[in-house]
Amino acid sequence: MALFRRKLAQPQPTDHYDAALNWESSRIYQVQRSNRTAWRVTGVACCLTLISWATIMVMMPLKQRVPYLIRENTTTGAVDVLDTLSAPAETTFQDTRDKYWLAQYVTHRETYDWYTLQTDYNFVGATSMPNVAAEYGQLFIGDKALDKTFQDKVKATITINSVVPNGNWTGTVRFTKETKRVDDPGHGAVTHWVATVGYAYQNPSTMKESLRLINPFAFQVTTYRVDPELSSSAQN
Repeated sequence: MALFRRKLAQPQPTDHYDAALNWESSRIYQVQRSNRTAWRVTGVACCLTLISWATIMVMMPLKQRVPYLIRENTTTGAVDVLDTLSAPAETTFQDTRDKYWLAQYVTHRETYDWYTLQTDYNFVGATSMPNVAAEYGQLFIGDKALDKTFQDKVKATITINSVVPNGNWTGTVRFTKETKRVDDPGHGAVTHWVATVGYAYQNPSTMKESLRLINPFAFQVTTYRVDPELSSSAQN
């Protein structure tokens, strides 16, 4: 009697190869997907870091402490707040122009030099309203006129200590004046003053050509008052 034996199924030779290939492909896909995810995470982290740094850089000026220097005049006791010790503050053209003309006006009006007196007189006349120019002109009228009293024997020089435009077309100019005889080699009489100046700018086209050469911006002083700057001890 013939025996029938069950024939065992023979494994296909390609099954293991295909399985290995599929596994390898799946592994490569997983690795690539992981790499893409990692790069995305890295990119997002870098962007967040850059944003954080930029935010810190923008906010740093808000956290900055601005140092100021306060100067006291040991002679008069006057106190001035100087510019910051860090980077210089920006100034506008208007502020710079006002300071320049205020300083120029006080310098020409308060200086006395026999050899430049006419130049100073012309400048004050060209930069003053008629009533202010008339007040200045009174200094040179009569027997006690300044030019007759001082002549070429006395000289008065000034040093501008500070110029502060106060707004509303007024400014404060602090200055020191030294008056001495020309033949005196030593120091003369030193006094300290505060000039309060009202001013405005007119239309230059209405001025004569000769005046525009002196005063191209048509700067005009509307009021002028000068007071001695007293020390704190004198005020007490």
